[in-house]
Amino acid sequence: QGQIELRLPEDDLILPFQAEHAEVSGRLVKLGPTVDTILSRHAYPEAVSQLLGEAVALTALLGAALKFEGKFILQASTDGPVDLLVADYQVPGGLRGYARFSPERLAALRPDGRLLGDGHLAMTIDRGLETERYQGVVPLEGDSLTEAADTYFRQSEQLPTFIKLAVARHYRASKAGDRPWTWRAGGLLVQK
Repeated sequence: QGQIELRLPEDDLILPFQAEHAEVSGRLVKLGPTVDTILSRHAYPEAVSQLLGEAVALTALLGAALKFEGKFILQASTDGPVDLLVADYQVPGGLRGYARFSPERLAALRPDGRLLGDGHLAMTIDRGLETERYQGVVPLEGDSLTEAADTYFRQSEQLPTFIKLAVARHYRASKAGDRPWTWRAGGLLVQK
């Protein structure tokens, strides 16, 4: 009889979940102003921004699992047009990201070419000065960062894991002087 008001959560949200009957758990991440600030700060080409946005969303998904003060670092080193990709998550929720690329190699890349090329993906957990770092390294395989993360979980963690990442520019009506296009990113991680 009474009306219920549904309030959607603000942007920049990491939501853990668990489905006990299905024996799965995971996290959902939704990034607005944080990813827009990271990607807009360096004025990357669109393809590089998309890749870095995926790295930031993946880093938020994985870093949010830390139960202690510390940092989760994702780093890809490759022989492709994007030769370095770094994102880190600092507990309780700070995110940073950076991409280094060759403008010449990016311009020469075929439409179906790989931005990352061959190399390695490293995921590091740094708990601070008092403890040792943990690092898992896997070869970059597949055509996307998601596929490389799937390889990591298949080889290192041995947990059945599903990851989906999305990055896009979003149009919003704006006031004079505001940028009408902003970056948004999201991700879903489900583990059995």
